[in-house]
Amino acid sequence: MIVKKAESEDAAVISEMIFSEFPYTKADTENVKVRMSKPHIGLFKAIDGAKIAGFLEIELLDSLFNVWRINGLAVKKEFRQNGIGKELTEFAVSFAKRNRASQLVLLVRPDNYIAKKMYKKIGFQANGLWKSQINGKRAEEWVLNLQNNSIV
Repeated sequence: MIVKKAESEDAAVISEMIFSEFPYTKADTENVKVRMSKPHIGLFKAIDGAKIAGFLEIELLDSLFNVWRINGLAVKKEFRQNGIGKELTEFAVSFAKRNRASQLVLLVRPDNYIAKKMYKKIGFQANGLWKSQINGKRAEEWVLNLQNNSIV
């Protein structure tokens, strides 16, 4: 399994994954292509063999304090339980470190125990409920402080 930058021809597959996991977002193929072209957003794919197994979107949230956020991370059902989510998350951490981030943040559903266990193992800490609701539901904010971490 490798992680690499998504390309415009990947937009339809990534759009389907976004819609499947985050149906409340605007995830049509053209919107995904637009997001790919923005300099403050990184959109990456996990490839298993010749298939896209998952994706990761990371965005510069605060340029003053150099805070990055994982906007989305998903693995197709048939590829789950193989460590791909962990590899994508670790890729996001390395990407943030290479970009000299002070923090990497993400939002996760309170009932997503598998993801929260993984995030905790990587070093993220729960920071309480996020200030806004997503699709009418609360989400937890998790933070990884990177100021004193070495670049991976």
